[in-house]
Amino acid sequence: MISKLDKKVYLESTVISYLAARPSRDLLVLAKQHLTAIWWNNVFPRVQVYVSSFVMEEIQQGDLTAVAERMKFCKDIPLLNTTEEIESLANAYISMIMIPDRAKLDFYHIACATIYKMDFLLTWNCAHIANAFIRRKIETINAEHGFQTPVICTPDELLEV
Repeated sequence: MISKLDKKVYLESTVISYLAARPSRDLLVLAKQHLTAIWWNNVFPRVQVYVSSFVMEEIQQGDLTAVAERMKFCKDIPLLNTTEEIESLANAYISMIMIPDRAKLDFYHIACATIYKMDFLLTWNCAHIANAFIRRKIETINAEHGFQTPVICTPDELLEV
């Protein structure tokens, strides 16, 4: 078992969204909500968790009631500042990996977790973040820039710590 000070986790906005949402009637979404709650109750207290301005930007969009619910979960989580180094690394990802314009903010999450030397980047975004093809490209770009890539995973992959 690890102590609270051993591992740093960057919490991407999809995790907060699943945690704060009303229970879904879609069984796959409901399962993710359940796994997220298990992670929050069992792992969150034992690791150092961080969010960024990119997370805050995303969770403040949409229905005001839903925004308020998402914000409750972030109120005591330390906020990582945006830096030029994060911007530069995200732009390197954007220039080398093809993704839709609407998803480019996802690369800022990865760059932030990388620059701040997080052990894990926790996400439910399997299209553009926890995607095996993209992870491999990110790892290559990070290595070329002298950075180690955090483990990019979903809450169910980070239950046993």
